[in-house]
Amino acid sequence: MTGAARAESAVEAWRWGAGADHHGVWVWPAGPCRPGPAVVLLHGGFWRAEYDLTLMLPLAHDLARHGVASCSLEYRRRTPGERGVADASVADVLAGWAACAAHRLVRPDRMAVVGHSAGGTLALLVAARAPIPPLLALAQAAVTDLRAADHEALSDGGDAVRKWVGIGPGEAPERWRAVDPCVWRPRCPVVMAHGRADRDVPASQCERYLAAHAEAPGLRSLSLPGDHYAIIDPGAQDWRPQRALILEALCETVTTTR
Repeated sequence: MTGAARAESAVEAWRWGAGADHHGVWVWPAGPCRPGPAVVLLHGGFWRAEYDLTLMLPLAHDLARHGVASCSLEYRRRTPGERGVADASVADVLAGWAACAAHRLVRPDRMAVVGHSAGGTLALLVAARAPIPPLLALAQAAVTDLRAADHEALSDGGDAVRKWVGIGPGEAPERWRAVDPCVWRPRCPVVMAHGRADRDVPASQCERYLAAHAEAPGLRSLSLPGDHYAIIDPGAQDWRPQRALILEALCETVTTTR
């Protein structure tokens, strides 16, 4: 209840819609139950259903220890043999973002979105397309240029992006453009974080986004030493500067713990 206080951080399973994937997990910090800043976390996994929101829960718990609520949000992914769920993925994330912003314990003017890998694709689309834009979008090893990712044969036998969109870029270019972050100019500051040891998503994906939106205010890169998974490991040094950027963007005053 608003106005009460939590003695310690709390985990809350949450449904925001009627769809099978319309759910998330909030991790609330200890302290007063009143509206405050929040982070929406979007997991990766190249949009495949075997990967889910639990991938981002370690970051959620770390943010709670530093005084910030977060929601690891689920979205539509494709099941084995399925193709063409990209529009549903994006629609889910945009609707889920709006539902998080409407939560009684969230200040919609103090929200950030963080997405890893394929979730970074979605975070960048939130930055560009959400009616209530974030204060910050942090894209971690994000897939940003879908045509280039298809050409580079990233993941899933080289067809990860093509399976997600459901058709080749030459056959339906408008469907690819609709979900390609390099096409959509961000409406908030964006940090492109990438590990120098990443072998799963090449750094050229980050570089292409930076080039595509070079004139966008607040766009910057963050080079980190680790690999594709160190970037989402709260125990790794790669996470600390990312967390600092989130806290700086969202929090006028936050009590942090270690």
